[in-house]
Amino acid sequence: MEEKDIPQGAVLTPLIELRWKKRAKGDPVLQQRFHVEGAKTIFYLWRDLPVVKEDAPN
Repeated sequence: MEEKDIPQGAVLTPLIELRWKKRAKGDPVLQQRFHVEGAKTIFYLWRDLPVVKEDAPN
């Protein structure tokens, strides 16, 4: 299932599962898994998370 398949009014519950997904070009992206529960459907979805890079200490 994809982001566009989320029914209106569905409840998204974040889970503690994280993964790094490789991309064809560029850096890998960190993703978090969500449990999606709608009126007639239940499925799991991976969503991209923003990654903040810290500066090196002085």
